[in-house]
Amino acid sequence: MKYIASLDAEQDIALLREHGWSLRSACAWVFRISTMLLKKGAAAGLTPFEVGSMMCRKTLDKKSPIELMLEEAEEKMLPASNEQSFMVVLAKVMDSYVKKAKSE
Repeated sequence: MKYIASLDAEQDIALLREHGWSLRSACAWVFRISTMLLKKGAAAGLTPFEVGSMMCRKTLDKKSPIELMLEEAEEKMLPASNEQSFMVVLAKVMDSYVKKAKSE
C-alpha cells in the first residue's frame, strides 16, 4: 500500500526518458490515468482484481468503467481546457466510481 501510494507517474515518465524510452503523449496520458486509478482504488481498499476490472470491458458492447469516467469528465470540461484541468475533473469523477465500486 505504501509503494502504491508513493507512485508518481510524472517521475516514472521522466525516469523512462532518462533511460532512452520516449513515450508518445497518448501513452503518457494513459499511464497517468492508470496510475491515478490504481492509487485511488488501492487507497479505497479495492482489490487488484477490482481495480483491473474497472479498466476492462465485460463485453464488446458495454463500455468499461474507465471509459465511462473519461466520457463523464470530458462532458464536464469547458471547451478551452487543458490536460491538467481535465485530470482534476477526472480525479473527482474517478473518486465517485471508486466509492461506488467499494460499496458493491
